[in-house]
Amino acid sequence: RKCKLIIFLSEFITERLFILVLRFGKSVEVFYGTLKSIHYSNAWIAFTLTVTKISQAIFLLTDHIVWLARSGLLKNIDTPKWTHRSNRYWLLSLIMSIVRDVYEINRVISSSTSYKDLTTCLTSSLLSIRSTKDVTKCAASLVDCCVTYKHITIESIKNVCDLFIPLNALGYVKISPRIIGIL
Repeated sequence: RKCKLIIFLSEFITERLFILVLRFGKSVEVFYGTLKSIHYSNAWIAFTLTVTKISQAIFLLTDHIVWLARSGLLKNIDTPKWTHRSNRYWLLSLIMSIVRDVYEINRVISSSTSYKDLTTCLTSSLLSIRSTKDVTKCAASLVDCCVTYKHITIESIKNVCDLFIPLNALGYVKISPRIIGIL
């Protein structure tokens, strides 16, 4: 019986340490990814990606500290303070990702001649659209752009949805746990 208990405890501790190493490895991996993002040819993309990666790495590191404190491995840690810090870095990461997404969308729309109708729709006010034909043309151009550039569309939607989670945790908006679960 003692042998089985010792084996169980050693496997349990080994599993917990493995999970701990994997958790910390992710933040190191993200931080290391920052070195690659610095070398993009487009300065604005390089800046936004670098700030995103750095804030994401710090978010993961602070989240690990919270996890270690809640699991009892770290004592005397102010968990609410570290949770607040973690959410702030997560929010910064998401904001910079959204800024990059908006830049990419603007670059796609302005560089492509096939989205001239969409550019016209976005630059003109809604009051200048006089017929349903204009609305249909704008909507068709927008749908075509979203389908053609699925990766930007999906990433943008994901980032905007994720944005509300740290905003809620920081107390900037009040969202029910059900809606947070859906996001």
